[in-house]
Amino acid sequence: MLRNNKIRNLLAGAAALAIVGVGAGASFAATQNSASPVIHACENTSTRVLTVAKGTYCPKGTVKVAWNQQGIQGVPGKTGATGKTGATGPQGQPGQPGATGPAGSDGTLAGAVYRYNFYSAAGGGIGPGGVATVECGDTDAVSEQYVAIAGGVEVGGTGGAFPDSSANLSTTSQSLPVAASFPGVMDWSTNSPYANRLDGWIIQTEVGYDANDVNATVWALCVPLSDAGGSIPVQVDNNPNG
Repeated sequence: MLRNNKIRNLLAGAAALAIVGVGAGASFAATQNSASPVIHACENTSTRVLTVAKGTYCPKGTVKVAWNQQGIQGVPGKTGATGKTGATGPQGQPGQPGATGPAGSDGTLAGAVYRYNFYSAAGGGIGPGGVATVECGDTDAVSEQYVAIAGGVEVGGTGGAFPDSSANLSTTSQSLPVAASFPGVMDWSTNSPYANRLDGWIIQTEVGYDANDVNATVWALCVPLSDAGGSIPVQVDNNPNG
């Protein structure tokens, strides 16, 4: 804020003030009124030289001038260089314990079940080259909730129970040479096992032996997949001779 229109060039006056102020034994701070942001000086009417005012008094041959202490906003400076990475902070406090997980299987195979399927000689039974099977459930939807972990075939008996107590293993004359016995479920439309289904048991007898069809029971021990962690992986032996 200019208080005297005799200041024609503020920059030139400021330079003169710096020179004359030192010669007069004054300082820039001495020109400031602590109660006001206005700077006071004295301008020589002949030389136009500015001298520092002592308070608000100017000597003879000078006139009072004043201007605001604060100038206009300057241009922002350049962004400084990125500082160095600080030191690693101290170890944080341990987190809160997580929620309790669901209860796991007790390992007792509480949901396991034996399944059996009786093949009667009167109804075709099992003969040379025959294939017989049992599934882990009465429907595919139920069966596929299980996995068969053991299985086999019992020869003889009448199919009233499993194991069949009517089958006298010491006196039976029936024979059933088994060529294959493995977990799986048959696809009878192709006479092949379904891919990726282990929820049952399949047996196949030898081809070409001389015998009549016999009574036989195919059985499987089925365990819920939930007791086996949801699935049992199938792996190939890459070192069969090891």
